[in-house]
Amino acid sequence: MKKIVLSLLFSVGFILAGMAQLGIKPAIGVNFSSPRVTDNDFNHMTGTGFQIGGSVQLGNKFYVEPGIFWTSYANKIVMFEEDEGHPLEYNTIRIPAMLGLNILGNNDKSLLNLSVFVGPSANIFVNMKDDEQGYNKDYMKAVAWSANAGIGVAVWFVFLDVGYEYGFTNTYSYDEDGYKNDIKVSSIWVNLGARLRL
Repeated sequence: MKKIVLSLLFSVGFILAGMAQLGIKPAIGVNFSSPRVTDNDFNHMTGTGFQIGGSVQLGNKFYVEPGIFWTSYANKIVMFEEDEGHPLEYNTIRIPAMLGLNILGNNDKSLLNLSVFVGPSANIFVNMKDDEQGYNKDYMKAVAWSANAGIGVAVWFVFLDVGYEYGFTNTYSYDEDGYKNDIKVSSIWVNLGARLRL
């Protein structure tokens, strides 16, 4: 699955590179993630993580933007009021593929650009901080899929992208002794970086 996703993204990128204006976008950012748990008796605590990586933007008014990021997510699941919480802290390789529209500017000639974008992303599991009471890497899914929507602002070559990632497949699925609990993770993410035009 990992090889298929990567091959597809790079193939599309190479094809479109010859047809459109190309921009490289290295970026660093933060994310604020929160788990959605099957058991409604659990409380969910939002945590702050980070990401670093980049994307390739192909096009002007309309554009395609595949990317790859090392992403760290950090949040907690609280079972009882007196419980300090179980950390759900893990790292992924996040691969988004966005479709965007510049509603102000066109990337190539404008000093100021305002854009909106949507698209899927795949979070490929890398590792996890094990919890002493049971939450561990054995229950992490190899790939968790999400849908994204967001807005971007760019002034000259500096850009700020803000998006919401809604997890629609399980990130973590615990099933033992007749008890099952599935966890999906959603997050708000913010990236700051530079757009290098080629």
